Amino acid sequence: MAQVITAVLLDGTPKGLQIITVDNWNGQAFVIPRGKLNEVHEYDEMSRPGIYFLFGDGVEKEKVYIGQTNNLASRLSQHDTDREAEAWNKAICFAGHLDAGLPQYLESQAIGKARKAGRYEVLNMTHPVPVLTNQQRITADTYLIKLETVLLLFGYKIFDEIPTQANVSDEYSFSQGGASGSGSLLDTGEFVVFKGSTARKQTTDAYPASSNRLRQELLERKILIEKSDVLLEFSEDHVFNSPSGASNMIAGVATNGWDGWKDSNGRTLDENVRKEK
Repeated sequence: MAQVITAVLLDGTPKGLQIITVDNWNGQAFVIPRGKLNEVHEYDEMSRPGIYFLFGDGVEKEKVYIGQTNNLASRLSQHDTDREAEAWNKAICFAGHLDAGLPQYLESQAIGKARKAGRYEVLNMTHPVPVLTNQQRITADTYLIKLETVLLLFGYKIFDEIPTQANVSDEYSFSQGGASGSGSLLDTGEFVVFKGSTARKQTTDAYPASSNRLRQELLERKILIEKSDVLLEFSEDHVFNSPSGASNMIAGVATNGWDGWKDSNGRTLDENVRKEK
């Protein structure tokens, strides 16, 4: 079913403050770059209860803090001075006529779904679940669907679960320098490398700086763990921004993932995806 989503660019630019509305929904979303935070206090909706997402950058895995409050503008101002919140650069807030308990429920559900999806580093420590009536839960779950739609519109795939090896139809393999991996191309253009794949421990002098930074992050988070004197191993599935980003990590050198990843018939990703179009 078609949905009409309206974006009001308050600064006349998509990089500035925006108000988002969706047909047949009494909520509103505010997209707020951190540098525009002082401007939101003039909007009555931002003094209401709601749920908010603070997004920050990571090397590969972005960070998010999810919260709820009785006054969105005041709470964001507090986050602007919190040391632990220093990494965020954009807030997306959802305001509306929410009954007592609904913001807490939305916060809890959002944290749980985001952690399950595993695409973002969720900075929340806990997420208690409030008790709601059946009707309240139906209302909140409908709100959550609209909320997810708006986040996806702005490129935040926070609730999209990573496909596992057991539920993909097109699996590819890559090997170089004694390391090997298996994975699959996602509809988003990203590439997931499956748990158990290996990566060369040693990298070359020409290894891309961005890949090296990501490698250090994956080691720190123990997504890459030591397997032997020469190999590392993926302890869990991991999504890369591109097929080449995935193959670079395995090979320890710059590669062309579109040519390197091959299916069980020896056909490359490039042959199956790009040249079939």
